Amino acid sequence: MSLYRRVTCAKGGTCNTKGRNAKCSKCGRRLEGGAWWYRFRFAGRIVHEPAKTTSKTLAIQAERHRRRGAEQPWNHVDGRQPREPVKQRLRSKKGGNQ
Repeated sequence: MSLYRRVTCAKGGTCNTKGRNAKCSKCGRRLEGGAWWYRFRFAGRIVHEPAKTTSKTLAIQAERHRRRGAEQPWNHVDGRQPREPVKQRLRSKKGGNQ
């Protein structure tokens, strides 16, 4: 799992954080603005997509949702099976014993 920002550099291309104090080594500015992107590998393929948000928290949640959406069909999981409430199960056990 990798989460990062892509910001256009004043010198051309995209900014990086290789400079001092997490500033761009090309233009010298701190990374601000821009959408968050995520990248992860699943089933031998790289998934590389924008989270379409400037909020890091929402980007983390978007990445988790995307990964889970890819994993569930792969593992043949349709979701949770509805269970009968505990009280009803106990009532049916009592009724069957009498």
